[in-house]
Amino acid sequence: MIPAPETASHLFLECFPCGRAFAEPSRGMVAGSAHETGNSRYEERRKMADSHDARAADPTCADVRRIAEEMFGALWNERRFDVLDQHVSPNAVSRLSLPAQSAITGPGGLKAFAEDMFTAMPDLRRVTHRVFAYENRALVREELTGTHRGPFVGIPATGATLVLSQMIHLRFEGESVVELVQQADILGVMGQLKLTPPDGVGPLGSVLHTFKTVGRLGRLAVRAQLNQRKAATS
Repeated sequence: MIPAPETASHLFLECFPCGRAFAEPSRGMVAGSAHETGNSRYEERRKMADSHDARAADPTCADVRRIAEEMFGALWNERRFDVLDQHVSPNAVSRLSLPAQSAITGPGGLKAFAEDMFTAMPDLRRVTHRVFAYENRALVREELTGTHRGPFVGIPATGATLVLSQMIHLRFEGESVVELVQQADILGVMGQLKLTPPDGVGPLGSVLHTFKTVGRLGRLAVRAQLNQRKAATS
């Protein structure tokens, strides 16, 4: 069940009082009702966020937000792998949602993942949409954009412009990340690569799309091998 907008706003500010809610409470609440009580809690939380209450002013909260933003900005936009050594604990566990990626440990696994991303999209750039922080946790909403010039999750280069929207959940101990969870829009990227059938094509259209996709990927793989041989002999 999808919560009502006012309920979702309450939950948001319960979890991230350092952030700001975008949904307004609904109008016409009945006096003394549960909705009115929830609405009052919403207003209290919103005032806390707007006035930068004690939690928002807490240096720990501010540091968590700053580290999360600086770490990913330096990694993706400046190609600085050293920030992972600086801010990721050697025992940190990262769970990535991209295919063929499972739980990895420490900064080394994240470096390998970033190198694969730069191989797939050499011109990759990052745009931050929002960074929320609460106590020792951060939530980063961002987009990675680049041209598909190398293998990406096993798919040969297509030359397409890819936009990967994702949310990164971080848990800190002190100023070190000890847990990272990626939630990426993989289905959206598959659609951009034309690996999923168009809407409304029906069962037969889906089968035909599958055969066409297999043939297209085969041709792309052959082209990639020829380019590698040409580069090796030149």
